[in-house]
Amino acid sequence: MGFVRKTVRRCMDNYTFRAFCILCASLAVNLFYLIWNAVLCFVKAGLWESSQLAWFALLAAARALLLLFYLRKLKRETCFYVQSVLLGLSGIQLILLSFLVYRYNVAPVFSFWYLMVSGGYICVKLVLALTGRRKFRKRTSGGLFLRAKKYLSLAEGLFLFHLLFNRLIEYYGWTDGMLLLSNLLAGILYGAIILLLAGLLAVRAFLQMRGKCLSKIGFSVKIIRKKLNEVPCMSKIQMKNPVVEMDGDEMTRVLWQWIKEDLILPFVDLKTEYYDLGLVNRDKTDDQVTVDAANANKKYKVGVKCATITPNAQRVEEYKLKQMWKSPNGTIRRILDGTVFRAPILAKGITPYIPGWKKPIVLARHAYGDVYSGVETQVKQGNKAYLVVEDEQGGVVEKLFIHDFRESDGIVQSIHNLDKSIASFARSCFNYALDVKMPLWFATKDTISKKYDHHFKDIFAEIYDKEYKEKFAAAGIEYMYTLIDDAVARIVRSEGGILWACKNYDGDVMSDMVATAYGSLGLMTSVLVSPDGNYEFEAAHGTVTRHYYKHLKGEETSTNSVATIFAWTGALAKRGELDGTSELCAFAKKLEQATVATIESGKMTGDLIPLFHAEGIVPQKLDSRAFLKAVAARMQ
Repeated sequence: MGFVRKTVRRCMDNYTFRAFCILCASLAVNLFYLIWNAVLCFVKAGLWESSQLAWFALLAAARALLLLFYLRKLKRETCFYVQSVLLGLSGIQLILLSFLVYRYNVAPVFSFWYLMVSGGYICVKLVLALTGRRKFRKRTSGGLFLRAKKYLSLAEGLFLFHLLFNRLIEYYGWTDGMLLLSNLLAGILYGAIILLLAGLLAVRAFLQMRGKCLSKIGFSVKIIRKKLNEVPCMSKIQMKNPVVEMDGDEMTRVLWQWIKEDLILPFVDLKTEYYDLGLVNRDKTDDQVTVDAANANKKYKVGVKCATITPNAQRVEEYKLKQMWKSPNGTIRRILDGTVFRAPILAKGITPYIPGWKKPIVLARHAYGDVYSGVETQVKQGNKAYLVVEDEQGGVVEKLFIHDFRESDGIVQSIHNLDKSIASFARSCFNYALDVKMPLWFATKDTISKKYDHHFKDIFAEIYDKEYKEKFAAAGIEYMYTLIDDAVARIVRSEGGILWACKNYDGDVMSDMVATAYGSLGLMTSVLVSPDGNYEFEAAHGTVTRHYYKHLKGEETSTNSVATIFAWTGALAKRGELDGTSELCAFAKKLEQATVATIESGKMTGDLIPLFHAEGIVPQKLDSRAFLKAVAARMQ
């Protein structure tokens, strides 16, 4: 029931997903009638059975093609050109069928139940369209998928209307010549409309491949074309697919908008799927917007997230929240799974607090489970707490005593993890180490946590021995397991150049420690990499609350935006890499270089001033917006 409720809610909130569900259901009905008519055709082998079989075959092929495209098993151009051909064939088939009906005065004997089911399906679609389609389209974008599905549904609707016309004529016994002629003309008209839809779909696919669109006669198309003799001083870089944009809270939300205005929009024709993850909107939507954003990230593969508030009791009171919502990062990471890799942004003149660190230390943080998906509660004095494991039928498999709270009230917490997630975490770390040629250290506290932490250790060791030991030896790097406290001591004494893998909570704490030791939390990149190829980029710091309150008072702030800039560049570079847009990748790299060069020239935000030591350069403190303007000046 939980799965059904979630699916229904997603259908109501996401127009594209709803279209996908309707497509699956209609394809199932379509295939049933295709098989049924194939049997009839085999038994009777009549003209009408053959024509029905051809229609259902075309309809099933068109729907299956759209389904494959939605599941990203088919290239865009292949899908929509073949889709237009199938629509064209169905239009021709309808015209030919109309001539046959006119010539032989016999109606196609389509199943009564097919007419009822299909007619009901079209009525349901009309009701849904009248009860909020505009709202759904504001929240989702399906592009050509939705357009092609709409054309397909319209073609089927025209075919059904024609069949009903046939039934009407059959009712009168085929004696009225005007009715017969009207039936023929209607068939030709409906067929011509379907052919027009096929042509429009082909044109739309052709134009969208070249970054254009057409706007004419209610088909929501828009032609944007430069005159051949116009040469703009700087054309914007085009994006083929959107990046999922997750807005955030407080000062980072302010910086988010400024970064887009000053550093991205002047150079890139930015395409994003926008979700407002600000605390107010999360509370308004009962945190459903966070789930929607994570699912959109899975769909489009690349997302970029602004820092957000994870509310505590004080924030609940401040924002008058319905409840103390969970961490949006935890929700997104639970849905996407994978590993968070955090690496320092190095700039000449910024000296780490630990002078021995000469190379970057990359921290790999497991992004699933632990306290971020934990369940906890308060326990009254006199109660007892147990850890209970049940089988699928509800039978108790194991019951472990935790504590008898006879002496005082207390608290209890449970955490969990999955072997599948731990294994994908391990492989992500091993692969990343091989890519960057860094030794990998993994640390837990298995001497204390003899099952939970020890299980992590065992899975890492098993995967390393079976899949990566020879690869590491060939690359000249090593894998080492050690206790978390020993790892901290070793890291502090090292010169860097290490990939340090940690469990979720350990990674949360240690990444902040490493970032601060390198100079600032504002100089740390963060990317979540999931095993199925999804990427979510974000800054590794919080919302900078103190600066936000100063900003609200109209006071000047000097907030470090470097990590947020690098979140955007990371997302744009990955989008360009996946889409084959080299110009977008080059822009992202140029923006990163301009940001670092601005700092190295002595222009920076206030948090970096005490850390900057470069001979002959006196650091200049800039306010938040002035720093972005300085970076933008280097991009011209």
